[in-house]
Order: sequence, then C-alpha cells, then structure tokens
Amino acid sequence: MLTITPLRRLIGAIALSAIGNGLVLPFFVVYLHSVRGFSISQAGLLLSWMGLSQILFSPLVGTAVDKFGAVVMLRISLVLGALGFSLLGFARTSWQVLGVVTICAISQGTLWPAQGSLLAQLSPDRERSFGLQFTFLNLGFGIGGVAAALIISVPTERAFHILYIADGISFLIYLLLIFNLKTPERSEADRQKSAEGSWRQVMQDKRLVRIWIVAFIAILFGYSQLEAGFSSYSIYVAELSPGSLAWAYAANTFVIALMQMRFVKWVRNWRRSRALMLATSLWALSWVVVGSAKWWPTVLVLILAQVIFAVGEMIWSPVAPALVNDLAPDEMRGRYNALFSGAWQSSLILGPGVAGLLIGTGQGFSWVVVVVVGSLFASFLAFRLHSILTPDQERGRMTE
Repeated sequence: MLTITPLRRLIGAIALSAIGNGLVLPFFVVYLHSVRGFSISQAGLLLSWMGLSQILFSPLVGTAVDKFGAVVMLRISLVLGALGFSLLGFARTSWQVLGVVTICAISQGTLWPAQGSLLAQLSPDRERSFGLQFTFLNLGFGIGGVAAALIISVPTERAFHILYIADGISFLIYLLLIFNLKTPERSEADRQKSAEGSWRQVMQDKRLVRIWIVAFIAILFGYSQLEAGFSSYSIYVAELSPGSLAWAYAANTFVIALMQMRFVKWVRNWRRSRALMLATSLWALSWVVVGSAKWWPTVLVLILAQVIFAVGEMIWSPVAPALVNDLAPDEMRGRYNALFSGAWQSSLILGPGVAGLLIGTGQGFSWVVVVVVGSLFASFLAFRLHSILTPDQERGRMTE
C-alpha cells in the first residue's frame, strides 16, 4: 500500500490547485481587453503592478516564513488566493481590478516562498522534489488549459465567471489538503537563529546575488512574457484565436508532465551553470519560433514554440531552486526563497509592461527581438556562474 508522506501530500495538493490556475493562466490580457474593455497596454501594466506588489511584500514574507513557519504562511496565502482570484472574474472598473489584482499578488508573493521552503524541508533530494513539483504543477496546468479551451472558445463574461470561480475553489482544495500537514520540528536553537537572522546577512551572500541576477533577466525575457507577450503577439499580431493559446499551453504542460523526471535524472550529471545556460538559450529559440507566427499563423507554430520552451523549463525548474536552497542556511531558508521569488516578482514589474507597450503600439517585431536578445544575455550570465560556484555546488547534493 502506498504511504502518503507529507511530501506526496503537498505535491498532490499543488497538482490539484494547478488545474484551477491552468483555467485562467493564458487569459489575463484577453479577459481584460476583450471582456472588460481595457487596452493591451493597460492590461500589461496591471500585470506589472502584480509584480511590484509582490516584491514590496517579499521582505516581510521571507521574515514571516522563518519566524512563523512555512505551513502557516502557506495557509494565509491560499485564503487570500481563493478570495482574490474568485473576485477577479467580477471586477469591472479599473479601481476594482487594481484592488483585486493586489490581493492576488500578495497571495502569490506569499505562496511561492512558503511552498519552496516547505519542499526543501520535506526532502533532502531537492532537485527531485522541485522536479516533482514542476511535473505535477504542469500536469494540472495542462488539464486546466484543455478545460479552458473548451469553455472559452468565445470569450464571454459568463465564461470568465466560471473560470475564475473555479480557480478560487482550487485554492480552497489546496488549503484543505495541507491544513494539518506535519513538518519537521524546529529546535529552539533554530528558532533563535531565525529571530536573529537579517536581510543584511542574506544580501552579503554574493553567490546568491549573482544567481538572483541571472534569474531576474532569464524570467524577465522568459516566463514573464508567457502571459502578456506570447498571448498578445499570438492573438493581436499573428491573429490566431484564444483557443489556440490554450492548446499551445496544454502542449507545453503535458510535455513537462511526461518528461520532467527524466530530465531530472539527466541534469544530475550536468554542471548547474551549464544547465541554466542551456535552458535560457532554448527560451531564446522559442521566441524566434513565436515571431515566425506572423508569417505562418497556425496553432502548430505556437505548439512548437511552447514545446521548445518546455524543454528549457524542464532543465531550469529542478536546478535553479535546488541551487538556492543548497546555499541557504536552515534558519534563513524563508528569506533565501523570498529573495529568489523576488526575481520572478521583479521581472513581472517590467516584462508584461514592456510587452504591452511594444505590442500595443504595433511594435510586435521589436518585442520578438528584445526577448530573444534578453534570453541570450541571461544565457551568457548563467555560463559565468561557474566562476563562483564550488564543485559541490555545481554538481548538487547527490541523494540516492
């Protein structure tokens, strides 16, 4: 009989919640533009505000995770997520959307550091645990994306009501499954160290700062473009349907769900700096393929681009967070994960805004050039990490 360990319980909860996220992930810009009447530029700036809100709260979140524990902060984030994403489907005015988006941002800004810290606590084999998280996260995204494609063949207000309410419910399911999750007991000495720790100590870790810079640039020109840039270019430049987006995202997530753990085994034998370099190079290639959709406007081009992007994700996802958590002292793990999550949050301040301004003003080709060059620059910086990592940090902790 299969034992449901705390790690398996957490991964299962993440997967079920991801189905709800997959329902709405590709459609934020489409929803605000086609249903609520916002311009593409306004929608991009609202995504940027989400990133700004998250980074403003990240120092408090990191400290709170270390002080009160990852599970407590994860519960709080899930309650906020259920509220925020449910209300987003009913927000009409700019102020209503801004308020609800801020609630969603605080939820997400708390969820990822708490979830990352919890994963690191529950398993010493961090590349495997983060790989498992990414596998089931994308399986959930894929299932949600297919369901969304069937619901939203025509973008209507009623359809988005259904999607956002379902996403809100998914946060409550996650909360129910992890509410009584058992985690390793922290000693009084660890609690004291966490109380005495400071952000100044975190920022003095030069290796962490270098990794943060790589992650910021990689995500700025990679992940942060998936929601605003990829969707806007595909619909408003290549003139493909919203349903095409859902199928492309589904292809991305199902490839990851099927292949991620095999990639985890492969990347164990690679230097981490080389793995991150390859991941960002593949993202640059993916954007080249997206750019070609202007001349070959077919869903197959979008699917190919997303499959290439997925290969880069399967390399990046187990390596980058595992490297950060290998560097983190146990008593400051929340702060390290909050800072690393801040790379995502910071990139979301600029990434969607840049995409919205370029594509919204008819500069679609310029957007393609910017994201390709930016991804290649991140690849170069990732290669340079080899000069500051020890051989053990390059190879990672090998747990059988």
